Amino acid sequence: MGAGGRAGVLVLVGIFFMIIPAVGFMAVQSAEEYQDMRTSSVSEILPGDKVKLYGTITSAPNENSAVIWYETHTYRSGRHTRTKTTYHSQDTFELSDATGKVTIKMNAGSVYFASKREYVVGDKISVVGKVSDSTNSVVYAEAVAESPSSFSPPSFISGFLLTFMFIGLALIGLAVYVLIRSRKMGTQPVSQVQPVQYSPTLQPQQVQPVQPQQPGYYTPPGTQPPPPQQYQPPGYYRPPGT
Repeated sequence: MGAGGRAGVLVLVGIFFMIIPAVGFMAVQSAEEYQDMRTSSVSEILPGDKVKLYGTITSAPNENSAVIWYETHTYRSGRHTRTKTTYHSQDTFELSDATGKVTIKMNAGSVYFASKREYVVGDKISVVGKVSDSTNSVVYAEAVAESPSSFSPPSFISGFLLTFMFIGLALIGLAVYVLIRSRKMGTQPVSQVQPVQYSPTLQPQQVQPVQPQQPGYYTPPGTQPPPPQQYQPPGYYRPPGT
């Protein structure tokens, strides 16, 4: 994989690490808005308003079961074990305070649950939602918490999201560095080889022919090889030259 391919992979991973905190910060911001909202009484809400209420669950279609509950699923992701929490709720329940009562309509898939717990008839609950445009007796829930001051997520969530954001920025910065470095290496001039200059005074070296040598003899250059030895029968010695 070339430098461009490596940089592209780093950018994609960096963007992935940036998307996670972006979505998380949006949820955190919404939770902080719920936290900062003023708690209204049931008697003062108007059609079309966005309100935060606090009261008691006084009734539900099935009062013998939980009004809001959750399930925890454990599954394997690679070599890690992860846990996913899924919330469920009855379609409606009645919330009452000292000034009146209102019907809360639930859609558990789109509701923010600030605390991991179950609610039954008789429990205290805080609900943020939009009042129906046609009547002030129905509120469509957007968030649920134990109390009006329990909507903010834990403080460590922000630190966790910031860590992901810094990792994404670091990966994108590394990708830029890889591209810049590869371009610098690609445009670096190559050292030129100096051609060999021809000199008319340069004469080819004279090579003397190699004289054949008898086996077992070494003849230095410029000398004559020794005379060949005659065959001698086994056990007979004849001095050289005789």
